[in-house]
Formats: sequence, C-alpha cells, structure tokens
Amino acid sequence: MALTVSCAISSYAGDIVADFADKVSKSCVSFNYTFTLRGTAPVTGKGNIVFQGDSFRMDGNGLEIWSDGKTRWTIDHASKEAYIETVEGSAVDYVSNPALIIRSIGSIFTQKSSKAIVYKGKSVTAVTLIPCVSGTGLKSVMLYISSNLVPCGSSFVLDDGTVADIAFSDFKYSAVSEQSFVYNLSAIESTYMVTDLR
Repeated sequence: MALTVSCAISSYAGDIVADFADKVSKSCVSFNYTFTLRGTAPVTGKGNIVFQGDSFRMDGNGLEIWSDGKTRWTIDHASKEAYIETVEGSAVDYVSNPALIIRSIGSIFTQKSSKAIVYKGKSVTAVTLIPCVSGTGLKSVMLYISSNLVPCGSSFVLDDGTVADIAFSDFKYSAVSEQSFVYNLSAIESTYMVTDLR
C-alpha cells in the first residue's frame, strides 16, 4: 500500500510539472514577485512581470526590461540610461529574471524529486528541478506549485552556492494577445543616454 501511494504521488507530481509547463506555454502570464538572496548581508527586491512565449516585460528595482524575443531593451531610470541589444547569441540570465525560469520549466530542467508539503499555509507540490543544459548559473530549483497550477514560490541554488527565495503573488493566466513587447524609446526623456549594442 505504501508503495502504491508513493508511486501515485510521484506520478501526480510529474503530471503537475508537465501540466504547468503546458499551461504556461499556451498563456500570457503575469505576476508580482519578491526575492531575497540569502547571506550575511541579504539582498532583497521586488517587481512585476508579464510574458508570453519568448517575449516579456519586467519592471523591478528601478529597471525596466522589455523583449520581443529578438531585441531586448533595458531602461535604467536611476542612471537615465537605456541599452538595446540583440537577444540571439546573448547569454540568457535565468538568475535575475524569474520569467525565464518559469517559462523554461518544461525545457531546460529535469525533475529530481517531489513531495506534498504545506508552504506558507497552502498545500502544494514541492518539486526539485535540475538544469539539463549548461550555462544557466543554477544548480537546482525548488518550485512550489498549487493544485490549480499556480506557483506560490521558488527557491534556487546558484552555481556558487548562494540561495535565493522568490515569492509569487497575483499569478494570472490569460489568453495570448497581440500586445506589444517592443519598448517605445520616445517614452523616455531626451536626457537619457541610449546605447545600441545591436
């Protein structure tokens, strides 16, 4: 009986990851997040993200990052600078962009283990994922997914051993739309320095 229950839980966990990846791939996803890099001097931050497919908009810690999957615009409002670069051929920064981790769950990670737990008062499946490609900057990712396929949080271990915790809120799925993920440079003041690295 114990073996049957164990197999059932393992099968369910595998299904929930596959179902989550499938739903993300077919939706426009939006959420708010807060993160903490653990250490003797913890680093914290927050922001919000909208993404669909390879396109995203991220606003957090004084930076706006837009990408239509081909070009990326990084707007630093504190220093009044903007950087434009080609996405293709550039390093993918999974560590600093939670959208890239969520979007890539079904493609760059393999499942190591899973278990049912209570996370911040919610019953979730905690899934440990290991990158199956090099260059992610991550050793492992723990993702906490509720039964309605909404992630409540995540913890990941960087290559150098640093641990980061992310909490998600207002996580929403909506239909894929024709909205633009191209940044309008005319929206920023003429005093911004624009560097085009394409």
